[in-house]
Amino acid sequence: MNNKSVFRSESGKKNIQDRYSALLEAWPVPCVRRMVDTSLGSTHIIISGEEDAPPLLLLHGASSNSAGWMGDAGTWSKDFRLIAADMPGEPGMSCDRRLDVAGDDYIFWLESLLDSVGYGSVSIIGMSLGSFAALKFATVRPERVKKLSMLTTSGFVPARLSFMFKALPLMFLGDWGSDRVNKIVAHKTPMPIEAIEFGRLVSKHYKPMMTPIPLFTDDELKRLTMPVQYFGGNKDALIDSEATALRLRAQVPHAEVNLLPDTGHLVLGQTEKILGFMKG
Repeated sequence: MNNKSVFRSESGKKNIQDRYSALLEAWPVPCVRRMVDTSLGSTHIIISGEEDAPPLLLLHGASSNSAGWMGDAGTWSKDFRLIAADMPGEPGMSCDRRLDVAGDDYIFWLESLLDSVGYGSVSIIGMSLGSFAALKFATVRPERVKKLSMLTTSGFVPARLSFMFKALPLMFLGDWGSDRVNKIVAHKTPMPIEAIEFGRLVSKHYKPMMTPIPLFTDDELKRLTMPVQYFGGNKDALIDSEATALRLRAQVPHAEVNLLPDTGHLVLGQTEKILGFMKG
């Protein structure tokens, strides 16, 4: 775990968290927000759905937070007890120290988080970095993951270096640069104006993760004995989704693989298909 804050300043951190709190006022169903202690710092969670419903953990992507699940929460919370967790080291409300992607931080964090909220096992939906964290946990603690749904997953194949070459210069060009990066990431998927404006704020006040995501070995992937679902866009600027799908099919042959045409790294609109997988 890195001991330095991921925010450029305390005032910038406050600006991001104030805007985030305002966005969460529009959470589509009644919810409870809590801070829970874990072995790697405090974690902010948003809980919705019936208390006795099966637990479903949501893990967002890098440079983001749990507000990204607001379009799905209303549907999923009808059948599940949702726990949307802000990942440490990302622009949410959790501990502002970044976890080490190369070590076991995500395993320790998720195990401690589940212990803190009182669940022996959960189903997990992860987006990008959240998928990587969920995968890392599932390969080491498979008995604690009932089902795993992954969107735009890191860790199967090397990231596209071309994206970094395009994105790095744009990060220094203010709102225009932030908008351009978002357009590359989203491809043709429309982004809500609230997400665009929040992305500008994050670009100004947050230090994004630059560490390469390590790859899982074949032996690690073969430990995924639970039901697995994958979504990837064939126009993803960050990850080669077709190569990811090939490796997933080879090492986890029971996985449900969904390659989406003319879709980038931002995968939306899969709410019902994920619900069917989780309920099946």
